[in-house]
Amino acid sequence: LQGQPGGHVLLEDRPDVMNVTFSNLTGGALIDGTLYDYRLTYVTDEGRESLASLPTAMRQASTGGTIRLDNLPTSPSDFAARRLYRLRTTTNSSRSLTAALPSSSTLARPVVDYGQPRRKRAHD
Repeated sequence: LQGQPGGHVLLEDRPDVMNVTFSNLTGGALIDGTLYDYRLTYVTDEGRESLASLPTAMRQASTGGTIRLDNLPTSPSDFAARRLYRLRTTTNSSRSLTAALPSSSTLARPVVDYGQPRRKRAHD
């Protein structure tokens, strides 16, 4: 038998998004008056995602359709990246990839959701 030292990364870690804060900005395409929440996952080098976080608090988009998220958690050292998804809570819509983030981003670095579909890049 051959194995890897330390074994595989256990994908049961769930990001903690309880400290995420929001602010509304202008210049985006989110629907005014619509409630959104966000889910975060950790991503391995192989592209596998951890369990999604519990939903963030809901945030209502205002005129201008942009939501800024602050205090997103960094990922544990076993993970290579993070993915942030948006869910429109007023419908049974599927989640939309909002941002692909490096694991090393600091807590102070905000993410701004302009409401535009994100194109998947080769390294995401």
